[in-house]
Amino acid sequence: MGLAVGGWLLFAGGGSPPEPVSHVAAADRACLLGSSAGVHSPAWTALQDMAQRSGGKLIVQRFALPPKADPAAYVGTLVGLHCRTVVADGDEAAAAVATAPKTGKDAGVRFVVVAGHRVAGAAYLPPGGVSAAALEGVLEPHG
Repeated sequence: MGLAVGGWLLFAGGGSPPEPVSHVAAADRACLLGSSAGVHSPAWTALQDMAQRSGGKLIVQRFALPPKADPAAYVGTLVGLHCRTVVADGDEAAAAVATAPKTGKDAGVRFVVVAGHRVAGAAYLPPGGVSAAALEGVLEPHG
């Protein structure tokens, strides 16, 4: 009871609740789907730059497409992990995005392909044209 009264006095006395330690749940999540593990790519660097400039409003994660994985199911997993943006880096990752069925679950997900070819339903950046500004440019229309 003493703790409850002390807490009430803190807030009643004009104090404000502390800032949350983490904004992970409220932040947007962007996921890089790469064709190989551990390779530092311009797309990964661009996503990291975007996250750093966002002030904690964007979290980025990197995933490598496993060699024997079902590509469509793997893209579905990223959607299930609440990736609001999926950047497919490389031809294999782009093919995975192309084969993934579009369902209601991915209605709010933005797909960006960084490969030698375009994929229907995804924004496109050529491999030599990737930067944080270029990614922001293709993602800008989505509020």
